[in-house]
Amino acid sequence: MLDHAALDRLRQHPVEWRRRGLTPPHELAAMVAARLEEPTAAHIPADPSYADFFTV
Repeated sequence: MLDHAALDRLRQHPVEWRRRGLTPPHELAAMVAARLEEPTAAHIPADPSYADFFTV
């Protein structure tokens, strides 16, 4: 098993995140920031609704 230092190093590399099918945290933060800057962001409700899970 890897020690904590080795795991911390792996977590810092975007390739390791992608290899496991995940989005690296800094890319995810950039996507959220871009989404919040969109003009429609003012109309996003605070909580999801039932319909949010069934939109096409």
